[in-house]
Amino acid sequence: MLSGGEGDKASPGFYRKQSVRVGALIPPPAPEVPGLMSTLEKYMNEASELPPLIRAGLVHVHFETIHPFFDGNGCIGRLLKMRETADLTLDFLFSQPVVSITEISKSLEKAYSTIRNILQQFIIMGIVSESTTQKRNKLYRFEPYLALLEKEYL
Repeated sequence: MLSGGEGDKASPGFYRKQSVRVGALIPPPAPEVPGLMSTLEKYMNEASELPPLIRAGLVHVHFETIHPFFDGNGCIGRLLKMRETADLTLDFLFSQPVVSITEISKSLEKAYSTIRNILQQFIIMGIVSESTTQKRNKLYRFEPYLALLEKEYL
């Protein structure tokens, strides 16, 4: 897939080693990329007062500006946004552990299909389960959290 064209110079999994230009944007020089990515990773994992949607946007913009790879930066940027959406969905489940896709979608202002895909992954991981068998207006339960809340402590 990466043979021929631009992709054959991509070195998948490694930061770019040469300067690049993305339209009018000239990303930082290649030697600065590892340090910039380290700083971005620390920012992504530190606590913040900023709303999560603002943080997700900032992370995406900074990643795209650093442009750390020769090829595939757009895909990785979209994955970062998906990770942030999954984190927001999980945060939402802590406040409302039995919920529909529509409720999450409206609250987070994310597409219904995006939330549905995230919940399907959460089902596979055992984080949520469908609590109804009907085709429409399904409810999803945040099982591990509900188990803790329903547990009797002596």
